[in-house]
Amino acid sequence: MCSAQVRPLGDVVRLRTDKVVSKKNDQMPYLGLEHMASGSPHPTRVGRAADSVSTNSVFSEGDILFGKLRPYLRKSATAPFDGYCSTDILVLAPKADIVPSFAAHLLRSELVFREATATAIGTRMPRTSWSGLKDLHVFVPHRREQRRIADILDTLDDAIRKTEEIIAKLQQVKQGLLYDLLTWGIDENGELRDPERDPEQFKETVLGRVPKEWRVVPLDELLTRIEAGKSFSAPDYPAGQGEWGILKVSAVRPEGLQAAENKTVTDSSLINPAYEVRPGDLLITRANTYELVGMTCLAADPPPRLLLSDKTLRLQLREGMAKDFVFHASRMGFVRRQIETHATGSSGSMKNISQGAIRRLRFPLPSLVEQRKITSVLAAQDRLANRERQNRAELSMLKQGLMDDLLTGRVRVPEAEEAFA
Repeated sequence: MCSAQVRPLGDVVRLRTDKVVSKKNDQMPYLGLEHMASGSPHPTRVGRAADSVSTNSVFSEGDILFGKLRPYLRKSATAPFDGYCSTDILVLAPKADIVPSFAAHLLRSELVFREATATAIGTRMPRTSWSGLKDLHVFVPHRREQRRIADILDTLDDAIRKTEEIIAKLQQVKQGLLYDLLTWGIDENGELRDPERDPEQFKETVLGRVPKEWRVVPLDELLTRIEAGKSFSAPDYPAGQGEWGILKVSAVRPEGLQAAENKTVTDSSLINPAYEVRPGDLLITRANTYELVGMTCLAADPPPRLLLSDKTLRLQLREGMAKDFVFHASRMGFVRRQIETHATGSSGSMKNISQGAIRRLRFPLPSLVEQRKITSVLAAQDRLANRERQNRAELSMLKQGLMDDLLTGRVRVPEAEEAFA
């Protein structure tokens, strides 16, 4: 870091302290930490001010929103509009001599997140503060170099965003394929059946119209057993290298197991390897919000030392069943509606589904040969998306490396390289 160009973070951005309590415009955009994703330069979702009944901070377009609660989650984004936000978010405005995009990248750098984590106070809900961050010394080159650095990193952000758009489009295509394949099936010629052209090949069932050859059966007929882990208190931060973690329900997502969504097991007497997540496990949550209860995933390649909790169940299937077919079928509307119907609980935010109700869920059942044909088509679509995800990961790694070099002054960007951006 060049000592001649080192300044406190408080010289780069200033803290906005405007608050609103009772005179909010309920139609204004609202952002909470749940609307921000780790590492994303912009909010990923938006709420309305009416969604928050507590005191809010006020922000303007171009402000930097930095999550002070659990700063290890690395949430920092640039506001694309005026609005209100949670008071667990620091609202920071770039100073007059600072290129706004440079300041935004700096607030998403490893140096700043590391300091925020180090200065956080509290065990269960650690929070950093502006007083803990403003004196951190950071590299601040002259404005022209700030612009060149920002342009390079902005270019990578644009490439990452475009890759994410491709992934989203591929996911939309897959959703259409999923519906067609799980309701029409594939005939002996490898073609989708057509209920309009060949209605005689279909029959009406409790799940709707399905091919005549298919059966509709309770999930219990496809299972050998359901395995649940144990519930116990654990610190709410993810396990480190060599440590054991217990899965949160948020770890179970259709796109795959989110292994980082776990809590560290600090009491070794609670570790039971029988509950360890294994490659290929089909998992389902028995408790979550109304929309997410009964969510399933395939744990394709889980890291070691992750335990099931009592809210994350392992479905063991009998011989002659394609595990990935059951997974895909569990995501269909005709199964989701059953799950939502059987979910219980008085809380508006958390619902439960019993093992008995899970066993009674009705699934379509083609032959094993047709199950494999269906999953083969979906796997090909997944391979396309996975290639784009790998591309996104490589771009993210390149960006992180450049951030480490450019935002510390380890590598300088001379005037001649301005065309690169």
